[in-house]
Amino acid sequence: MLPGVGLLSGNRYLLPAEVVWLERQECRVEPATSGVVDHGVAEAIAEIFAHDVVARWWADPRRPLLRVSEQLDRLLPPGVMASATGLGLRVSAFVLSAQDASVALVTVGGDAGALAVAADRTVKSAVSEAFLLAMASRAQPWHTLPLPDSLRRFAVWHREGDYAAYLEGMAVEADTSLVHELGGLRPASWPEIAGHRFGHEPVAVEPQAPGQVVKVVCPGAACYRATRSATVLPCPVP
Repeated sequence: MLPGVGLLSGNRYLLPAEVVWLERQECRVEPATSGVVDHGVAEAIAEIFAHDVVARWWADPRRPLLRVSEQLDRLLPPGVMASATGLGLRVSAFVLSAQDASVALVTVGGDAGALAVAADRTVKSAVSEAFLLAMASRAQPWHTLPLPDSLRRFAVWHREGDYAAYLEGMAVEADTSLVHELGGLRPASWPEIAGHRFGHEPVAVEPQAPGQVVKVVCPGAACYRATRSATVLPCPVP
């Protein structure tokens, strides 16, 4: 068991090591790779939120998937799409709405396809983050990835056209007003957003000393258990 602290209450918890731990060790379940605190606690929670929304939609795609590909010139910084087109890249973007946030799925195809997801308070910020993650994924060598991430990336690369066709077939065109969407009158913190979604506060993992957070766990999120797929295409996120 590993020690953790609740990010809303400050309560202390003990968490199963096989679910939390980051090292490549033998265990009975696949350790969750979502929620690693590389850039900050809020960013780690947003990653778990995005992965949960996409995984649940992939298992039961009844909620509308909104296509925003035609609006990318306004959703991404000026010149980005022109540069991507000049490099021969095909960029498509889709959005899933969730309580308190938006989740973007961005595919970047052409000479090794990549798919990334991100959550943020507005569609514009979520799409921008997912695009950056997709581009970073294309640049990261496969041998540096944990095995589960490497297998997911290979699936997207090997069946790039299938993923693109599936998302396009499921999507409906989004209203142009999404480009100017506001982030909410009372922006909740990411720990609060996670507590609303999962029914439990997120827990910061502190394996060494108090305050040294290496990972965030959101009990109830889909990344801690096997999630079935509604299609033969594996879900592209943990």
